[in-house]
Amino acid sequence: MPFRPPPRWETSDSEPCWTIDWRDWFRSGLAYWEPHLGGEMRGFHIVFQLLIHRSGTLVFYDDDGCIIRRNGEILHTDRTAHPPVRSEIAVRAGDHLEVAQWQYYGGWTWGARLDSVEEARPSTESLFPYLDAVRRRLMAPDGPPFKMYFSGQTPLRTVLCCYSMILNGYSPSEVHIFGEYQWSEQSRECFEMLLPFAQIVPTGAVLEHIDTLGTTQLVEWARTRWGVMKTCVALLCSPEVFCLMDNDVFILDRVEEGLRAFERCNLVFAPDADYSDEYAAVWSTVDATSAPLKTGR
Repeated sequence: MPFRPPPRWETSDSEPCWTIDWRDWFRSGLAYWEPHLGGEMRGFHIVFQLLIHRSGTLVFYDDDGCIIRRNGEILHTDRTAHPPVRSEIAVRAGDHLEVAQWQYYGGWTWGARLDSVEEARPSTESLFPYLDAVRRRLMAPDGPPFKMYFSGQTPLRTVLCCYSMILNGYSPSEVHIFGEYQWSEQSRECFEMLLPFAQIVPTGAVLEHIDTLGTTQLVEWARTRWGVMKTCVALLCSPEVFCLMDNDVFILDRVEEGLRAFERCNLVFAPDADYSDEYAAVWSTVDATSAPLKTGR
């Protein structure tokens, strides 16, 4: 094409990335029936090129899969269909990469950022001084159990979010963490070291429980779609009374304002992002409505 789609800064799994929304780009100037439709090219792929200016790790998110090659060598291959998935490859300054990305259905985005080799990484030791304070708070709980479901890609940030709630928000009676099927060995070691008070719930037990309540299809959805798994963890898994917190939320003050909102509302959410398209893509076979989600913002 004689033009370039402009990338924009967006967050994937709470990490900032230069992101191209191909569907949004291809529907530019089109008239369409619904604002979340249009611009799809199902079964087709597009090839674009990247020039790497610094050596380091290229962290990227693709929806659906992509193939990346350098000088004819395949560095990454993903021929599956899925919501945005995090991957990474080592790159060198001057590398010329070719990326072929295809679309199956719904979202069609590709985003990346470059982590330079010289970038400093926080260590587990930076959070150790707070572990004793967290343990003391948990000895006098003043709230219901606490759930977290996460991929383990950013273990220190996850621990920091958990600590922030216990030290600044409320002290839960129990802490349950889910998603261990996605964790690397390094992430698991970090959680066992810094969250020794948490109960790690095995994914096998979660799937067995879902199977007793739903259908085989629901189990397969939960196994392959993190959004479905997260919903099942929240609504179907014990404990039934709980606080569920994402691993990109930091509690810097008391949470009384949110608790007061729950006295008036069944659902309280922050209007910082609109994930209507993502939810509609996951649950479209259950609810085929084309109307915008009222909770979008």
